Amino acid sequence: MTETEISKLRETVLQLWEGSKYLLLARVDLFEYVQNLKKELAEKIFDGSAKPHSFETIKQNAWIAFLEGYDKPRRFGEVESKKAAVIALDSYLEKLKSVSLDSSEGKSLSPKIKWEGSIRQLIYLFQKLSKSGLIPKEKLPSIISNHFCKKDGTAMKRDNISKQIYQLDVDRDGRPKEEDAQAIDDILDTLPED
Repeated sequence: MTETEISKLRETVLQLWEGSKYLLLARVDLFEYVQNLKKELAEKIFDGSAKPHSFETIKQNAWIAFLEGYDKPRRFGEVESKKAAVIALDSYLEKLKSVSLDSSEGKSLSPKIKWEGSIRQLIYLFQKLSKSGLIPKEKLPSIISNHFCKKDGTAMKRDNISKQIYQLDVDRDGRPKEEDAQAIDDILDTLPED
């Protein structure tokens, strides 16, 4: 996730706390409340009504991390408890820096592979793999954009990939520059055949 997305998520959790802390603190057992939240989330993931890497699940986990951090040092007072909660939240959010949003709706999260070669090399690789029957041919632009980013970490846009596939098919008979195509062919030639 980007710094902006993480910052907005942090702000959302802190606003949620400010809006509900008096209701939550009136509860005798915050620990039990957090355990119930975890149980409900696990049940939703198990029955398929929530996806493990959905944005909603990430938000719920951020809220749980904050509440768990708050509940641990409660005997030291509200100020210390909130500090501990913010530290717990920040620790959880730190882990999110290594994942990228990957769906067109911006709702699911998964790590992306930084592709060091050209986009046309990657397209050529995927086309060769699909011709070999190793991966499905359908939705190649979406598959590539969902699982890869450029070497500088920026997203590969599905529409741009579609245009490049078309240009490769029309202008270059499906092949990138000869040296780029040869590099991919050399790699594929080293793979054992079953």
